[in-house]
Amino acid sequence: MTISAGDDGPRLTVHTNVIKTSSSPYLKAALSRDWKEALEKNIVLHETSTPILAGYIHWLYTKCIVEHSTSGCYLELFEFYILGDYLRDTAFCQSVIDLIVERNGHQFPPLQPEVCFVWERTLPDCPLRHVIKEVWFSMPVGWSIEMFREDADMPWPMDFILDVCQQLSNRSREVKEHSFSGKSFPEVKAACQGLFKCYTGGENVRRPAE
Repeated sequence: MTISAGDDGPRLTVHTNVIKTSSSPYLKAALSRDWKEALEKNIVLHETSTPILAGYIHWLYTKCIVEHSTSGCYLELFEFYILGDYLRDTAFCQSVIDLIVERNGHQFPPLQPEVCFVWERTLPDCPLRHVIKEVWFSMPVGWSIEMFREDADMPWPMDFILDVCQQLSNRSREVKEHSFSGKSFPEVKAACQGLFKCYTGGENVRRPAE
């Protein structure tokens, strides 16, 4: 049997016994005589690339995920997960999640382009979204807010931002009961006094005629 990424992708050979013992019900069903793939001896998978598909086939044989990218970003892992989710291969998806969590222990969490990549290709209840949020929830609050500030010109998914803010609110009773600044009303009033005078340049500013 062969598997290709799209109609024009190269056909990658996979032994039938490997497909039969895989954890993907999609691949197993493709061996049925009721599927045209069984007659054509090729399974065509759209919405993926040949390198990602080759990485998945390698996992079928070895149960080991080998990444081609050396940049340390999460994008390739996310592509692996999306392919595994399409194939309903829960064992493969779990292997990808394990790598995502392990990587987070040594570097930054997924950043704006990677988060948007997942949100554009998954449904709200996708487990991968949950994993990304959990990884972000483990980061220092100050660092997370700084990341949002630096990427202000590149919009994050709104529900992701809201969930992170909700987690921040739930983390501490003090956060919910006090203002961001922690100042009392008299302190706020004192901090704001004189600002208009400074802004207008004082009493000698020329104002429009009435």
